[in-house]
Amino acid sequence: MGLERRGTMTPTGTPLDPGCAPRTGVASAPPPPAARHAGLTRLRFLLIGWVVLYHLDLTLGVSVGLPWLAPFLGAGYLGVDGFFMLSGFALWLGY
Repeated sequence: MGLERRGTMTPTGTPLDPGCAPRTGVASAPPPPAARHAGLTRLRFLLIGWVVLYHLDLTLGVSVGLPWLAPFLGAGYLGVDGFFMLSGFALWLGY
């Protein structure tokens, strides 16, 4: 009947529902989960194994009977650094 209230239209020209407040944003679906990289997971598993073998060598002396294994097991602490670096990289890929 020609009676229009002020504020019944949005700035884009669509009519507002009189019982609802205007929306401040449009709801969107959450982003899809990041792809998992199986190769990185396997490499992290190997690095964990390296650290475990390092600790076994410290307590049980595994490398005494295998002298060719001593240099590898003696540097097992590097597996922790590698694991943390790969974990950080995997997190970075997800974001």
